[in-house]
Amino acid sequence: MASFAVASVLFWLAVSGVAEALTATHTAGKSMLEHSLHVATGHEAEHYWTSRGGDMMTRSYVPYEVPSNFSSGPSWTWPNELKEQIRHSPLIDADMNIYITSSTRIRKLSSDGDVLWTFKSDGVFSTCPTLVGDELLALESRSRSGEVSLYPMLMSIDIQSGALNWNRSYEAYSVGQEANSLSSYNGTMFFIVTKESYNRTMLLPELPTAVVAANSSDGNLLWEYQLDEAVWNFAPASPGDGTLLMGGSCGSVWRLSFAGELLWRAGPAPPGKDAWCGTSGGALGPNGIFYSAYSRTTIPLVKAEGIISAYRVSDGSLLWEKKMPIRASQYPAVGQLGHDGKLFVALPMGDGPWPPVMPEKAEEALVTEVLGPLRNVVYTLDAATGDELWQSEEEPYNLLTAAGEREQHNPDDGFACVPDSQAIPLIAGDGTVFASSSHNGQLRAMKDKNSDGVIDASEVSIFETHECFLNSPSAAPGMLVAAPCWGPVYVFKD
Repeated sequence: MASFAVASVLFWLAVSGVAEALTATHTAGKSMLEHSLHVATGHEAEHYWTSRGGDMMTRSYVPYEVPSNFSSGPSWTWPNELKEQIRHSPLIDADMNIYITSSTRIRKLSSDGDVLWTFKSDGVFSTCPTLVGDELLALESRSRSGEVSLYPMLMSIDIQSGALNWNRSYEAYSVGQEANSLSSYNGTMFFIVTKESYNRTMLLPELPTAVVAANSSDGNLLWEYQLDEAVWNFAPASPGDGTLLMGGSCGSVWRLSFAGELLWRAGPAPPGKDAWCGTSGGALGPNGIFYSAYSRTTIPLVKAEGIISAYRVSDGSLLWEKKMPIRASQYPAVGQLGHDGKLFVALPMGDGPWPPVMPEKAEEALVTEVLGPLRNVVYTLDAATGDELWQSEEEPYNLLTAAGEREQHNPDDGFACVPDSQAIPLIAGDGTVFASSSHNGQLRAMKDKNSDGVIDASEVSIFETHECFLNSPSAAPGMLVAAPCWGPVYVFKD
C-alpha cells in the first residue's frame, strides 16, 4: 500500500465512521524450469538481488542458504541517521555491495557497511530501482509546478561512481506513490503510470493502470498498454521468453508481449469501473505457472477472504484456485523446500495497518471493541495442487498504526509509511521462509524442520526491529539484508 493516496483513503474512512461498520502441472512446467535456469546465467541476472521480488521472475526465491538464526544479532547495521523512509528491498550486486533506496536518496554500501556513494533525488524515489549490468536504473516522481500530481522521470546511474548517465521525463503521465518497481528485461524497461486522460476516482486519484515500455539505453518511449484494472505495487514477471506477466489488484492477470500486444487475459472481471481491491499481485514459478493472490472487496479495512489462483503461462488456463480465510494483501513467493524438495508457494495474508490519524488510546478502543486485533498469517501451499503444507501466524497486533510510525522522521520522507499487511516472504535454498511484519516489525525465519506440517516455537527465529516493514529482506550467498520502513538496515552474514 504505502502511498499518499491510500493514506488519504484510510483517513477518510476513519473520520467518516465507515470503519466502524466494518498434477499435469509438473509436465507443463519442465520446459519453463529449464528455460529459467538458462536465463539465470544471462546478463541481467549477474547480480544477486536485482529488483522487487529478487529477479526477473519476481518470485522472491534464492537457491542458496542465508543466515536464519538471529540469536546473535546482525553482523552490522546502517544506522539511518537522517531517519529516512526505506520503502524498497535493498539491492545486492555481484560483488555483494548493497544499494539502499530511501524516499530521497540511493546509497551504495560495501558488504562491510562502508558508504561508497550517495545519489540525492530532486523528487521522490517511490519506485524500486533495478540493477542491470553496470547501471542502476531508477524512476523518480517529480512535482509539476502548481499541481498535486507527479510525473515520472527515468534515469541511469553508474554503479561504480554514482554519477548520472542520463535521465528522461514523461510529463504526459502521472505516477502515484505506491511501492511499485522498475523492471528491465532484454533492453526494455517497464513501469506503471496513470494516464492524464484516465477517468480517476475521487478516493484513489492515481490508480496505476497503464504499462509503459521504454528503451533501457536512453529512455526513449516504445509503447504503452492500458489495463482495465489497477496494478498496485507493480512488479511484473517474465519467464525470459519475450513476454511479461502481471496480476491486478482485483485478480485479473495479463500476459503481454515485449511489443505491447495482449496474448491473454485471465481471472475475474473487475468488480466495477476504476476498481481497486487491495495491494496484492502475482509471482511466476519455474514450473510454467503464474500465481495470483487477491481479494475482491473494493472497500479497504473490512475483513475479507483471500483468493489464490494458479494459471498456466502458455495459455492462461486456470489450474487450481483456493479461498483463504484472511484478506490477501501482498504478493506471494515461489520456491523449493530444499534443493531437491517440493515446489511451494509462500502466501502472506493479513490486515493492513492504518496511518497514524487517531490517538493511540482511540485505536486501542476501536480494536478492542469493534474491529478486533490485526492478524498476519503466512501459508505455504503445494505449488502443483494448492494443498496446504503449513501455516504460521504472528501474535495478534492490538493497534491500527504500525510499529514506528509515530516516531520522529525525516520531514522530506512523508509522515507515514502505511505498509501492506506484511512484506513479500523470502524463500531461501534450504526451504526457510523469512517473513517481515508491517504490524510489530518482527523479522521471522521459519522452517518445518521435522516435516510434520506444524511450525512450533523451536522452528522459528525472531529478530525484533520495532519498526514496520514494507518490503522483503534481500539475500546473497551467506548474507541477509533487512530494511524496515524507518529504522536501521540490518545485515546478517555467515
